Amino acid sequence: MKKITLVFAFMLAVAGAAAQSMYVHKTDGNVYEFKVSDVDSINFAASSIKRQFYKLTYIMGAGKSSYDVNYNEVMKLNRAVNSQTRTFINWNTESDGSGYTYNPGMSILMNEDFTLYAQYVYATDTLNGFGYVDLGLPSGTKWATCNVGATRPEYAGNQDFSACSYVSASRLMEYVVEKMGEGWECPSKEQAQELVDECIWTWTDNYYFTGVSGYIVKSKVNDNHIFLAQSFKLPTIGEYDFFFSITKNEYGRKEEDRDCTKNSMRAVCK
Repeated sequence: MKKITLVFAFMLAVAGAAAQSMYVHKTDGNVYEFKVSDVDSINFAASSIKRQFYKLTYIMGAGKSSYDVNYNEVMKLNRAVNSQTRTFINWNTESDGSGYTYNPGMSILMNEDFTLYAQYVYATDTLNGFGYVDLGLPSGTKWATCNVGATRPEYAGNQDFSACSYVSASRLMEYVVEKMGEGWECPSKEQAQELVDECIWTWTDNYYFTGVSGYIVKSKVNDNHIFLAQSFKLPTIGEYDFFFSITKNEYGRKEEDRDCTKNSMRAVCK
Protein backbone atom coordinates (compact mmCIF):
# COMPACT_ATOMS: atom_id res chain seq x y z
CA MET A 1 0.00 0.00 0.00
CA LYS A 2 1.23 3.44 -0.81
CA LYS A 3 2.15 5.69 2.12
CA ILE A 4 0.59 9.15 2.48
CA THR A 5 2.17 11.84 4.65
CA LEU A 6 0.00 14.86 5.50
CA VAL A 7 1.30 17.98 7.22
CA PHE A 8 -2.08 19.22 8.52
CA ALA A 9 -5.00 17.48 10.22
CA PHE A 10 -7.13 15.94 7.47
CA MET A 11 -9.81 13.32 7.14
CA LEU A 12 -9.37 10.94 4.19
CA ALA A 13 -12.33 9.34 2.46
CA VAL A 14 -12.06 6.74 -0.30
CA ALA A 15 -15.23 5.84 -2.16
CA GLY A 16 -15.54 2.04 -2.67
CA ALA A 17 -13.04 -0.82 -2.83
CA ALA A 18 -12.10 -0.06 -6.41
CA ALA A 19 -12.21 3.67 -5.92
CA GLN A 20 -10.58 5.83 -8.54
CA SER A 21 -10.56 9.00 -6.40
CA MET A 22 -9.85 10.00 -2.83
CA TYR A 23 -11.12 13.04 -0.96
CA VAL A 24 -9.19 14.98 1.64
CA HIS A 25 -11.42 16.94 4.02
CA LYS A 26 -9.35 19.79 5.41
CA THR A 27 -10.22 21.36 8.77
CA ASP A 28 -11.00 24.71 7.10
CA GLY A 29 -14.03 23.09 5.43
CA ASN A 30 -12.60 22.56 1.93
CA VAL A 31 -12.75 19.13 0.26
CA TYR A 32 -9.87 18.10 -2.05
CA GLU A 33 -10.23 15.35 -4.65
CA PHE A 34 -7.28 13.24 -5.88
CA LYS A 35 -6.79 10.12 -8.03
CA VAL A 36 -5.84 7.11 -5.93
CA SER A 37 -3.01 6.30 -8.35
CA ASP A 38 -1.38 9.63 -7.51
CA VAL A 39 -1.29 9.34 -3.73
CA ASP A 40 2.51 9.20 -3.64
CA SER A 41 2.66 12.74 -4.92
CA ILE A 42 -0.31 14.67 -3.60
CA ASN A 43 -0.06 18.24 -4.78
CA PHE A 44 -1.98 20.58 -2.51
CA ALA A 45 -2.07 23.13 -5.32
CA ALA A 46 -4.54 20.88 -7.11
CA SER A 47 -8.02 22.24 -7.78
CA SER A 48 -10.37 21.96 -4.82
CA ILE A 49 -14.04 21.29 -4.47
CA LYS A 50 -15.47 24.46 -2.99
CA ARG A 51 -17.51 24.63 0.19
CA GLN A 52 -21.24 24.77 -0.32
CA PHE A 53 -21.73 27.71 2.05
CA TYR A 54 -19.75 30.79 3.00
CA LYS A 55 -20.41 33.16 5.87
CA LEU A 56 -21.25 36.87 5.50
CA THR A 57 -20.77 38.63 8.84
CA TYR A 58 -21.72 42.18 9.81
CA ILE A 59 -20.00 43.63 12.90
CA MET A 60 -21.87 46.62 14.35
CA GLY A 61 -19.99 47.77 17.42
CA ALA A 62 -20.80 45.14 20.03
CA GLY A 63 -23.48 43.64 17.79
CA LYS A 64 -23.01 40.95 15.17
CA SER A 65 -25.12 39.31 12.43
CA SER A 66 -24.00 36.33 10.33
CA TYR A 67 -25.57 34.63 7.33
CA ASP A 68 -24.76 31.37 5.55
CA VAL A 69 -24.66 32.08 1.82
CA ASN A 70 -24.42 29.66 -1.10
CA TYR A 71 -21.12 29.49 -2.97
CA ASN A 72 -21.01 32.09 -5.78
CA GLU A 73 -24.30 33.67 -4.68
CA VAL A 74 -24.52 37.43 -5.20
CA MET A 75 -25.39 39.26 -1.96
CA LYS A 76 -26.68 42.83 -1.72
CA LEU A 77 -25.29 44.56 1.36
CA ASN A 78 -27.62 45.82 4.08
CA ARG A 79 -27.44 49.09 6.04
CA ALA A 80 -26.79 49.28 9.77
CA VAL A 81 -29.37 51.11 11.90
CA ASN A 82 -28.80 54.62 13.25
CA SER A 83 -29.46 55.57 16.87
CA GLN A 84 -29.41 58.52 19.28
CA THR A 85 -25.66 58.28 19.63
CA ARG A 86 -24.31 57.06 16.30
CA THR A 87 -24.97 57.42 12.57
CA PHE A 88 -23.96 54.66 10.17
CA ILE A 89 -21.66 55.81 7.32
CA ASN A 90 -20.55 52.67 5.44
CA TRP A 91 -18.95 49.22 5.80
CA ASN A 92 -15.24 48.44 5.88
CA THR A 93 -13.21 45.25 5.79
CA GLU A 94 -11.20 46.48 8.80
CA SER A 95 -12.62 47.58 12.15
CA ASP A 96 -10.60 50.82 12.14
CA GLY A 97 -11.78 51.78 8.64
CA SER A 98 -8.36 51.24 7.04
CA GLY A 99 -9.51 48.50 4.67
CA TYR A 100 -11.79 48.46 1.65
CA THR A 101 -15.03 50.45 1.82
CA TYR A 102 -18.40 49.02 0.85
CA ASN A 103 -21.67 50.94 0.73
CA PRO A 104 -25.14 49.54 1.43
CA GLY A 105 -26.77 48.35 -1.77
CA MET A 106 -23.49 47.18 -3.31
CA SER A 107 -23.35 43.53 -4.40
CA ILE A 108 -20.59 41.02 -3.60
CA LEU A 109 -19.90 37.55 -5.02
CA MET A 110 -19.68 35.06 -2.16
CA ASN A 111 -16.72 32.75 -2.90
CA GLU A 112 -15.07 33.19 0.51
CA ASP A 113 -16.02 34.15 4.07
CA PHE A 114 -16.62 37.89 4.26
CA THR A 115 -16.64 40.11 7.37
CA LEU A 116 -17.64 43.78 7.29
CA TYR A 117 -17.36 46.34 10.09
CA ALA A 118 -19.83 49.22 10.43
CA GLN A 119 -18.29 52.70 10.40
CA TYR A 120 -20.09 55.37 12.41
CA VAL A 121 -20.15 59.06 13.21
CA TYR A 122 -20.77 59.36 16.94
CA ALA A 123 -22.57 61.93 19.08
CA THR A 124 -20.32 64.06 21.27
CA ASP A 125 -22.05 62.85 24.43
CA THR A 126 -25.47 62.30 25.98
CA LEU A 127 -27.70 64.14 28.42
CA ASN A 128 -30.45 62.11 30.10
CA GLY A 129 -29.80 59.38 27.53
CA PHE A 130 -30.26 61.67 24.51
CA GLY A 131 -27.33 62.31 22.18
CA TYR A 132 -26.04 65.77 21.35
CA VAL A 133 -23.41 67.18 19.01
CA ASP A 134 -20.88 69.90 19.77
CA LEU A 135 -20.65 72.00 16.60
CA GLY A 136 -18.15 74.40 18.17
CA LEU A 137 -20.68 77.24 18.21
CA PRO A 138 -19.59 80.52 19.90
CA SER A 139 -22.50 80.38 22.37
CA GLY A 140 -21.56 76.88 23.49
CA THR A 141 -24.96 75.54 22.41
CA LYS A 142 -25.10 71.81 21.73
CA TRP A 143 -27.74 70.49 19.31
CA ALA A 144 -29.56 67.19 19.80
CA THR A 145 -28.75 64.44 17.29
CA CYS A 146 -32.45 63.63 16.84
CA ASN A 147 -35.79 65.42 16.96
CA VAL A 148 -37.84 65.36 20.14
CA GLY A 149 -39.40 61.90 20.31
CA ALA A 150 -37.22 60.42 17.55
CA THR A 151 -34.73 57.58 17.96
CA ARG A 152 -32.80 58.23 14.74
CA PRO A 153 -31.58 61.46 13.07
CA GLU A 154 -33.68 60.82 9.96
CA TYR A 155 -36.95 60.27 11.90
CA ALA A 156 -39.55 63.02 12.30
CA GLY A 157 -40.22 62.36 15.97
CA ASN A 158 -43.17 63.88 17.83
CA GLN A 159 -45.27 66.30 15.80
CA ASP A 160 -47.54 67.77 18.44
CA PHE A 161 -47.69 71.38 17.26
CA SER A 162 -48.63 73.10 14.00
CA ALA A 163 -46.75 76.03 12.53
CA CYS A 164 -49.77 78.34 12.46
CA SER A 165 -51.13 77.71 15.95
CA TYR A 166 -49.98 79.87 18.84
CA VAL A 167 -47.77 78.06 21.34
CA SER A 168 -46.22 80.06 24.17
CA ALA A 169 -42.49 79.99 24.78
CA SER A 170 -43.03 78.63 28.28
CA ARG A 171 -45.17 75.75 26.96
CA LEU A 172 -42.54 74.78 24.40
CA MET A 173 -39.89 74.80 27.11
CA GLU A 174 -42.07 72.64 29.37
CA TYR A 175 -42.75 70.26 26.49
CA VAL A 176 -39.05 69.65 25.81
CA VAL A 177 -38.33 69.01 29.49
CA GLU A 178 -41.29 66.61 29.67
CA LYS A 179 -39.88 64.61 26.74
CA MET A 180 -36.12 64.83 27.38
CA GLY A 181 -35.56 65.94 30.98
CA GLU A 182 -33.88 68.86 32.70
CA GLY A 183 -31.08 70.57 30.79
CA TRP A 184 -32.81 70.40 27.41
CA GLU A 185 -34.68 73.36 25.93
CA CYS A 186 -36.27 74.63 22.75
CA PRO A 187 -33.86 76.74 20.64
CA SER A 188 -34.26 80.49 20.69
CA LYS A 189 -34.27 82.65 17.59
CA GLU A 190 -30.67 83.62 18.35
CA GLN A 191 -29.56 80.00 18.64
CA ALA A 192 -31.30 79.15 15.38
CA GLN A 193 -29.64 82.08 13.63
CA GLU A 194 -26.27 81.03 15.03
CA LEU A 195 -26.74 77.59 13.51
CA VAL A 196 -27.31 79.23 10.13
CA ASP A 197 -24.38 81.66 10.41
CA GLU A 198 -21.76 79.41 12.00
CA CYS A 199 -22.28 76.15 10.10
CA ILE A 200 -22.06 74.89 6.52
CA TRP A 201 -25.43 73.75 5.17
CA THR A 202 -25.30 71.10 2.45
CA TRP A 203 -28.37 69.55 0.83
CA THR A 204 -28.50 65.78 0.34
CA ASP A 205 -31.15 63.67 -1.34
CA ASN A 206 -30.15 60.56 0.59
CA TYR A 207 -28.64 61.00 4.05
CA TYR A 208 -26.14 58.16 4.44
CA PHE A 209 -28.32 55.61 2.60
CA THR A 210 -31.47 56.27 4.67
CA GLY A 211 -33.42 57.53 1.64
CA VAL A 212 -34.25 60.74 3.55
CA SER A 213 -33.47 64.17 2.08
CA GLY A 214 -32.53 67.28 4.00
CA TYR A 215 -29.61 69.42 5.19
CA ILE A 216 -26.33 68.20 6.63
CA VAL A 217 -25.38 71.04 8.99
CA LYS A 218 -21.63 70.80 9.52
CA SER A 219 -19.43 72.72 11.93
CA LYS A 220 -16.88 75.18 10.56
CA VAL A 221 -14.40 74.38 13.34
CA ASN A 222 -14.61 70.57 13.73
CA ASP A 223 -15.86 67.52 11.79
CA ASN A 224 -19.19 67.23 13.62
CA HIS A 225 -22.59 67.63 12.01
CA ILE A 226 -26.31 67.26 12.59
CA PHE A 227 -28.98 66.32 10.06
CA LEU A 228 -32.23 68.26 9.56
CA ALA A 229 -34.63 66.36 7.34
CA GLN A 230 -36.79 67.96 4.66
CA SER A 231 -39.91 66.81 6.49
CA PHE A 232 -39.41 69.56 9.10
CA LYS A 233 -41.74 72.36 7.95
CA LEU A 234 -41.77 75.48 10.11
CA PRO A 235 -41.25 79.03 8.78
CA THR A 236 -38.39 80.51 10.75
CA ILE A 237 -35.26 81.92 9.12
CA GLY A 238 -35.32 82.21 5.35
CA GLU A 239 -34.91 78.88 3.58
CA TYR A 240 -33.65 77.10 6.68
CA ASP A 241 -37.11 76.56 8.17
CA PHE A 242 -36.53 73.20 9.78
CA PHE A 243 -36.95 73.59 13.52
CA PHE A 244 -39.19 75.06 16.17
CA SER A 245 -37.98 78.18 17.93
CA ILE A 246 -39.55 79.63 21.06
CA THR A 247 -39.88 83.03 19.33
CA LYS A 248 -41.46 81.59 16.20
CA ASN A 249 -44.43 83.98 16.30
CA GLU A 250 -42.18 87.05 16.12
CA TYR A 251 -40.83 86.43 12.62
CA GLY A 252 -41.34 84.38 9.49
CA ARG A 253 -44.16 84.49 6.97
CA LYS A 254 -47.53 85.99 7.66
CA GLU A 255 -49.98 83.84 9.59
CA GLU A 256 -52.20 83.21 6.58
CA ASP A 257 -49.21 82.04 4.49
CA ARG A 258 -48.04 79.43 6.95
CA ASP A 259 -48.18 75.70 6.37
CA CYS A 260 -50.42 74.36 9.14
CA THR A 261 -49.18 70.77 9.02
CA LYS A 262 -47.72 69.23 12.14
CA ASN A 263 -44.04 69.92 12.72
CA SER A 264 -41.05 68.43 14.49
CA MET A 265 -38.81 70.02 17.10
CA ARG A 266 -35.03 69.82 17.62
CA ALA A 267 -33.84 70.58 21.17
CA VAL A 268 -30.61 72.15 22.43
CA CYS A 269 -28.57 72.06 25.62
CA LYS A 270 -25.55 73.85 27.05
